[in-house]
Amino acid sequence: MIINTIYMNNTKIANELRKYHNQPGMEYRINVGRRERPIPVRYRIDADLTPFDCMAADAVYTLLRNGYTSFSLGQVLRVMSGDERQTLTREKKQALEESIQRLSGAYLEIDCRKELRHRGGERDDSGRIYGIFLPVRRKGKCSYEITGSLPLYEYAEMNRQIIAFLPKLLQTASEDARERMSNTEERMLMKHYLIRRLELMRSPQNSMKERRIIYIHKSHSAFGGDAGMFPEIGLVPSDYSSEASWKNKRQKVHGSVCRILDYYQKIGYIEGYAVEKGEHGLVKGVEIQGEIFYSFDLLKINEQKYENQLL
Repeated sequence: MIINTIYMNNTKIANELRKYHNQPGMEYRINVGRRERPIPVRYRIDADLTPFDCMAADAVYTLLRNGYTSFSLGQVLRVMSGDERQTLTREKKQALEESIQRLSGAYLEIDCRKELRHRGGERDDSGRIYGIFLPVRRKGKCSYEITGSLPLYEYAEMNRQIIAFLPKLLQTASEDARERMSNTEERMLMKHYLIRRLELMRSPQNSMKERRIIYIHKSHSAFGGDAGMFPEIGLVPSDYSSEASWKNKRQKVHGSVCRILDYYQKIGYIEGYAVEKGEHGLVKGVEIQGEIFYSFDLLKINEQKYENQLL
């Protein structure tokens, strides 16, 4: 399997689905414009997808964009992890089978007619996008065939809200086996989240000035609840039996974040970062410092460094 580019849906709808709080069948309205000039988009989905489901959907779309109209669960896992050597364990196989089942059983409707008119598009019914979230049929014991278009990705392509990056950004493993990070579900979600945030900061097309990645804070959206990295990778305080166990989990996740960012600094993706602390020394998150580089330029940068060493 050859994957040259990995793709990620970066629409507001996708980011809301990743937060794992959608009531099946309920219609949601989000603003894709500015606060002073809102542009409403409505969507409805008959399933509450998990962050893992959304990561799996990105992987299937990546395979499709790279020319694969059918796929195995092992291929999905290797795209999600960025590791060609990743093996499909019994636990990961079950998790992916359940995820594909949820995705292929979910029906999604998007009404973006007002957004399309605002962007100068057609004024007819072309702003309604709907269908099975992931239309696939089983081909074999662990393989599937894509049978139609993916509505959420059709919407993202229409708005050019697809993040593209080198698989190298997911390959946070040193050649030294002792330094390798195992690709647990949590760590894969962590890497995908960090890449989304970093690419938003990097892109000159975005007006995003926030350079901090905060782990958890109260949401300012109409949905309420918590926001930040933790909720988007499925970590919630109520899942832990005590304040001490939650604090211990926070520290472990922060350690993994630092290892990933150290790797990004090493390969030249970011220039640096600083740890941000709150009251009583509690780590709140990290702040990205300096420049963030286009991942597809990393190969050229590294080649230039190598040539300079030979001179």
